[in-house]
Amino acid sequence: MFLGSPDAPVIHFTDDDILSADEQTFTPFFGLSDTINGVSATYPSFTDGWVMKSAPSLFRADLEALHGNRRLMAKVELNFVPYAEQVQRLMKSALEEGQRARRHTLVIPPRFWAYAVPGVIWSWTSKRNGYVNKLMRIDGSVDRANLDVMADMTEVDPSDYDWESSTDYRPPVDGAVGAMRPLPTPIFDFAVTPDIAQDSNGNNRRCGIRLVWDGEVTGVDTVMFEVRLKSSLAEIYKGRTEDVERGALLIAPGILLPNMLYEVRARYSSYDGSTPFVWSDWIEVRTADIRFGPLDIYAINIEQLNKDISDVLKGLGETDRYVQEELDRIGALAAEQEAGNAGMFKLLREEAAVTAGNLKAGYTRLVSVSIGPGSAIASRIEKLEAKVDEDIAQAVSQLTTRINTVGDTVEAQAEAITLLTADVGNFSANGLIRITSEATSGSALSRIAFSSYVEAMGQTAQAAMWLEAFTGDDGQLLSRIMTNSDQWIVTNGVNSMAPMTFINGELTLMVAKIKEIISGLIRSPDSKFVINLDEGFLKVSD
Repeated sequence: MFLGSPDAPVIHFTDDDILSADEQTFTPFFGLSDTINGVSATYPSFTDGWVMKSAPSLFRADLEALHGNRRLMAKVELNFVPYAEQVQRLMKSALEEGQRARRHTLVIPPRFWAYAVPGVIWSWTSKRNGYVNKLMRIDGSVDRANLDVMADMTEVDPSDYDWESSTDYRPPVDGAVGAMRPLPTPIFDFAVTPDIAQDSNGNNRRCGIRLVWDGEVTGVDTVMFEVRLKSSLAEIYKGRTEDVERGALLIAPGILLPNMLYEVRARYSSYDGSTPFVWSDWIEVRTADIRFGPLDIYAINIEQLNKDISDVLKGLGETDRYVQEELDRIGALAAEQEAGNAGMFKLLREEAAVTAGNLKAGYTRLVSVSIGPGSAIASRIEKLEAKVDEDIAQAVSQLTTRINTVGDTVEAQAEAITLLTADVGNFSANGLIRITSEATSGSALSRIAFSSYVEAMGQTAQAAMWLEAFTGDDGQLLSRIMTNSDQWIVTNGVNSMAPMTFINGELTLMVAKIKEIISGLIRSPDSKFVINLDEGFLKVSD
């Protein structure tokens, strides 16, 4: 326990006495949460029947200006100090000593061991820190195995305890006036942390702030909170929650910006209004760096769209296999018919072929109709082929209709495929049109797909487009047109000097007339003019 002003120093040391090979720490000033510029105190007043009484609060306008025009109060309960002037003297000394923030932790030789006792005052002259016989109080020390001493010390100033009764003392008003009301209740265990708001699919969508407090309190109906910008102290959001017992709340209003410093405070409240409550201190928090993504820009799920595109492209690439499987199915049914095992199956077959040396030309047409358990299928395949050695040109056309019944469920499908291929050595080209129509008792789909594909020396390129109309998972009717290509160009065929292009993920056009723009970032090509609407700033550079 320290009483009164610090004692005279018992030893003097300089920078040369510090063991530079060991780690040193220096705290030059307090954080905002530990900074005070005013003091309020309560004490048992014997002139008021020993009830706890509030002393005149001590404010310092000069310190508030240094602290960004904030009033940062410390509340002290002096339960064993019944004298009003002594209380005010302690308040003044506490406020003055609360400005002594310089704290050092350093290692010194064994000869200082006897003086490294908590509460003892040392004198320090330091060129590095600008100290001349500066008084430091030992707050703690640790004996090392090699007899060196690690000392933790804080600056002190005897003038902190100066007191002038004629000017510093403010006589209190003795005797209780009016009803004796309880002291305001603070919010207990209040803290804030950065958090993230997610959508129903678990995607990170917005930066948020989580508030926590002690929810096991009585006489409290709501928790009120306020959020302000740390830079300007402007209030941007406030609210309350009636779920006090939960002890936590995630707030994620759209006005919270990513990676930004905010301050939050809160207090309890009650509906009857008879219980006084006080706000907590402002607590600083930096929001997570969660910015707008594809789910905010597009009205569709981009991940699902990419999956749909991959599925369609995969289906287009497997068209050859699909046609071959249909040929195999017809061949198997024909074999069963010849063996006398067919249910109901008819087949029409036309063929023509000529050969001269290494040249071949052929035509095949198959028409099959079949009925099986709960299904009916009609299919027509035409195939034209011209070949020299291993080089080939081929045209395939297929029409298929089928219907299946399972209980009360009916599935109907119709499909048309036109496939043109040309293969010469290491080069091949493929053109495809595939039309599919499907319907069930609960959904429908119609798709027209176009594909142009080439392969040369092991490298491939594909341009594809498809049109779809379908029922979504929620039963909503939707339609869309999708394209997949390295370059997408729009021109009227005459003025091709200024086409609209989409190449390498960038949409380019020479002139645009746009009534409204919703954007996050606008910048000039040389980046000298930047408007960042996500973070709210304008930058112009030479």
